[in-house]
Amino acid sequence: MVSKLEKDIIDVLPEIYKNQRNWDLSREVSEEHIELFKKVVYYSPSHEQNTYYNTHFVTNRDLIQKIYENSDGSGPARHQEISDARQPQLLANLVVIFESYVKHTGLSGTEYYEESLNENITRDRNLAIGVAAGALISVAHMLGYKTSYNIYKSQENQWMIEHLMDLNEKPIFIIGIGYRNHKMSHNRHHNDRNIKYGDWARNPLPKMKTWE
Repeated sequence: MVSKLEKDIIDVLPEIYKNQRNWDLSREVSEEHIELFKKVVYYSPSHEQNTYYNTHFVTNRDLIQKIYENSDGSGPARHQEISDARQPQLLANLVVIFESYVKHTGLSGTEYYEESLNENITRDRNLAIGVAAGALISVAHMLGYKTSYNIYKSQENQWMIEHLMDLNEKPIFIIGIGYRNHKMSHNRHHNDRNIKYGDWARNPLPKMKTWE
């Protein structure tokens, strides 16, 4: 017998990988849910429980618009030339930015003693952000939200966001959380309805083996 919780998880899993490209901005993410999202990120595990990132929760529409304007990469738009390569998934009701935070003296682990900024720190920071982001996306979907994600590829745009928000280090990963526009598919552009993005299928499929 499948429990209601198990059924809810099964139902939501196929939605998690979809990158929401349009939003219903007539609604707001509740303060209670934002506080819950903060707890999800706070309690997410990391190597030696080190702090590798700061997290910014943005609902200010003017700031979200500027974040969008300094995004890059058109994504998998289908058979179209897109003059505007900005990312509509960043126009969500709530935007969460993971800022690198490794330039501090509180890192634990002998592998960090020789050099304060090294490949090990970069590896562990990226893993920590990935774990926290995955947990945040999963919880958001369980609460009925849709999500999106974006990685900054352009150093210029990273620099713009860093200085726009007065960050101490560079932004690494951005998640959009919010309400979808039910009048259209998730992969239609938020501003230009003629633009449709594709969905990347995982290729090749990961192998999964149970060892007993």
